[in-house]
Amino acid sequence: MAASWPANMKNRQSTKSSLLPADVADKTIEVISRFPYDTKTSMQLDRERGNRIEIDIFTDYIRQSGLELGIPRPLHDKIHNQF
Repeated sequence: MAASWPANMKNRQSTKSSLLPADVADKTIEVISRFPYDTKTSMQLDRERGNRIEIDIFTDYIRQSGLELGIPRPLHDKIHNQF
């Protein structure tokens, strides 16, 4: 069973331009739902191997985009402040 995308985010339009198709989230969730349960992400594998992970890069992008769009992102601000 595929996870459902939060209703308030479905088909959300933003002021940021996007080259992604409107159904990218649904298609991505559909593909991911077919992965075996114990599949690990590359970031998880990097951490297990003791390699540097790029969480700061992802968190900063979300934080900056939220600032530009006026979207609250308290969890990402908290994580970002820990780096």
